[in-house]
Amino acid sequence: MATLTKRAPYQFQATIRRKGYPTQSHTFETKRDGEAWARATEAVMDSGRFVSTKEADTATLHEALARYDHEVGSRKGSHKSESRRIKAWPAPPAC
Repeated sequence: MATLTKRAPYQFQATIRRKGYPTQSHTFETKRDGEAWARATEAVMDSGRFVSTKEADTATLHEALARYDHEVGSRKGSHKSESRRIKAWPAPPAC
């Protein structure tokens, strides 16, 4: 069951906590949108097709390219040229 919390005048946060799944939360402008998202996400969990996108949502382009280079590019014949192109991308600025 999802929990909807009012955070601001036009801001609602929907949170889903289910055993065996990571906690999912998202913020919406309307309560109706939050309820719809929660129903859809719970339906996917019920059907067993749920895949968490948390890692993809928080990854930077630099991290994604480095992972691609390591996991996929290393098995390709064009690895050297692809690796060179990936390394040409500037690194993210230090925080």
